[in-house]
Amino acid sequence: MSYGQVIFYSTDGKNQVLVSAFSEFATKLKPLVSSNKAGAFWKALALFADPIQGQPFSLGVRCSQCGSSNIEYWEGVKLGAIELADVSFSKALTLTEAEIGERIAQNGANA
Repeated sequence: MSYGQVIFYSTDGKNQVLVSAFSEFATKLKPLVSSNKAGAFWKALALFADPIQGQPFSLGVRCSQCGSSNIEYWEGVKLGAIELADVSFSKALTLTEAEIGERIAQNGANA
């Protein structure tokens, strides 16, 4: 992971994808997000990520076993590392700026 990237988690916790603030769709979205609140841009970006196995994505960490966002951390044993796929925005890239803005407003991503 590098500067300008975060990990999105599917709402069931079973899938993770890497997203860049500099991708084609992200640069199209940035001027449409009016909120300066921390995380507003990433929250809006997650709205438009193509779902995997019907599961939408969110910014928060999710348990891969139960999907809970209430995660406990402890000093455990490192289990390894995995490669993450890049997120895709194929459906979102077909939307107009007006449609994108409407969806952001409907989902409170500018709040």
